[in-house]
Amino acid sequence: MQPVVIWVHGGAWAIGDKLNKMSNKTPFFRSLDYVFVSVNYRLSPFPYELTNNSRIKHPDHIIDVADAIQWVYENIELYGGDKTNIAVLGHSAGAHLVALMGTDQTLLSSRNISTDHIKAIGSFDTQAYDVSRAIMTLTESDLYINAFGDDETVQNDASPYYQVDNSSSITAHWLFTERGSQERKEILNDFILKAETKNVTTTKIDANGYTHADINNLIGDTSNTLMSDAIESFLNDSFQ
Repeated sequence: MQPVVIWVHGGAWAIGDKLNKMSNKTPFFRSLDYVFVSVNYRLSPFPYELTNNSRIKHPDHIIDVADAIQWVYENIELYGGDKTNIAVLGHSAGAHLVALMGTDQTLLSSRNISTDHIKAIGSFDTQAYDVSRAIMTLTESDLYINAFGDDETVQNDASPYYQVDNSSSITAHWLFTERGSQERKEILNDFILKAETKNVTTTKIDANGYTHADINNLIGDTSNTLMSDAIESFLNDSFQ
C-alpha cells in the first residue's frame, strides 16, 4: 500500500477545477510512489453575488472537501492507497481549506476518519488563516465576502487561526510558503505560532520573489525545484 496525497485546488473559492495545473503534479507525485487524488468542491458564484443569500459560501466548500476526503479514506485501498498515511495539500483557496481541515478536527471525527491518519498538511499561499483580518488588509475584500459572508462569527468559524483554539490537537506536520506583502506574512506567521502551541512541526518555503501563480506552477516543475524538493522532503518526513 502506498501513501496518499490529496490535492485541493485554488481559485478564490469561486473558480477552478480538480484538473487545473495537473500536467506536472500528477507525474511528480506518482514518481514519488504516492497515490495522488485531486478533488473538487462547490464554488461560490463568479461574478460575485454578495446580495444573494442562498449562494454557495462557507461552510459549503469545506463540507465538500471533508466529504471527498471521507470517500478517499473509505475507498483508496481499492487503488493501492494506504488510508492510514494521508497528506492533504492545497494552493490559494485550497491552501485555506486544507488548513481548516487540519485544525477543525470535528470535520474528520464526524466522518469516522481517524485524525492520526492525516499525517500532514501542505498549505501553499493564502491569507485566509484569519478571514476577518484578511478582509481588513485587502482592497479586494469582496472576494472574501463572496465566499464567507460579512458575519464576523462565521468568518472566525472559517478561520484556521481560531479553530486551533477549539481543538485539543491538530495535524502533526505542516508545510507553508512565505511570500507577498508584510500583512500576508504576518497573518501566516501568527497562525504558525499558534499552531506550534499544539506541539506540531512546521516548515516554511522561502518563496519571496515568486508570484502567487508561481507557487502552484512550480510543483513538479523539473526546471525549478523550489517547491518540488521541499514537498518531497516534507512528505518523506511526514510519512515515516
